[in-house]
Amino acid sequence: DPFAGLVPLPLDIRFPRVAIEDATLQFDDTSLDVQSLVLAGSLVNKHLQIRQLQVVSTPIQVDLQAEFDLIANLPLDGRLSWAYTGPITQDFEDASGDLHFSGNLNTLRINHQLNSPLEMTSDGELLLHLLSEGVAPTPSFELRHNIVPQVLAANSVSSNEQIRIESAEISTLGDFNIIDFSGNARLAVQNAQGRNLAPSVELSWATTIQGQQLSISQASVTSNTGSVLASGLLQWADPLQLSMQLDIQENDGSQYQPFLPEGIVLGALNGSAQLELLQNNDQLEGSLSIASLTGELNHYPLLIDGDLRYGADGLEIDELNAQSGTTQLSVDGTWADAIDFNWKLDANDLSTLSPLLQGS
Repeated sequence: DPFAGLVPLPLDIRFPRVAIEDATLQFDDTSLDVQSLVLAGSLVNKHLQIRQLQVVSTPIQVDLQAEFDLIANLPLDGRLSWAYTGPITQDFEDASGDLHFSGNLNTLRINHQLNSPLEMTSDGELLLHLLSEGVAPTPSFELRHNIVPQVLAANSVSSNEQIRIESAEISTLGDFNIIDFSGNARLAVQNAQGRNLAPSVELSWATTIQGQQLSISQASVTSNTGSVLASGLLQWADPLQLSMQLDIQENDGSQYQPFLPEGIVLGALNGSAQLELLQNNDQLEGSLSIASLTGELNHYPLLIDGDLRYGADGLEIDELNAQSGTTQLSVDGTWADAIDFNWKLDANDLSTLSPLLQGS
């Protein structure tokens, strides 16, 4: 019994209401300004009831109601409501949620309802093993998250476009050292009137978070006509690094015309590329190796391959070749403080690049 000898139970203590205003709580080297703290509850025999614990510390407000039995495994049940008022990101502000928890010091069951900035329910278990005999297993968790159909509150794309989540299911499980993060979602980009500007797409991912790195076993964006597949590794330690293999297969790119520049009409696209990024202090380095990209541009055959590298010495282009219809472009060289390019353009008909162009 973890309470044996600590508290002379049973007791009969009642505190109908204790209120503190405009206080500062000190925790070692950290202080917290509290505008309001209200506590009401009782400890009768071995039953602790917190009828209200409200803490207001701008921009956060927390309200807790809970019950505990002060016996060996500490059975408990409670609800916690929270709210954050203020900007979260550039597009979102304010957040709130409601949490219900029950169980004991070995297994804690939780159910959480996120109310804003989006609506999402989460439920699952935390395996704490705090009362296990001998060497306790590592604490672990398994949570399932579900996002109901909704339009994101912010103008997520532009002032005239918005993202609608049609469905989303997410799973997180692990032992706090290694976390598997996977899921799938269906999204659409709509105009202000709620009409889809392009077909809905399916997102799917299976990743693992360990320490300061994210391993991407697979991530995909698929539609009725094609897909983009990705796999690789992201490390956010110093330096920040990203290594990603990309594969695209699209049979009809014209359906995404609302997002393309004027004068660019895509047909089919197929290809693969390797992307590498390195952020060291304020210096960004990267490379894009296009093994092959074939398809159709403005109703003419398209072929692109070559390598691009960027770093402290500027942009380096290594044998970049592009062909659209009868138009051919070859580029090799560097673009930095001094420009040193070898290039060749053979364009008998510039309209193969864009219907807005004419001549040769």
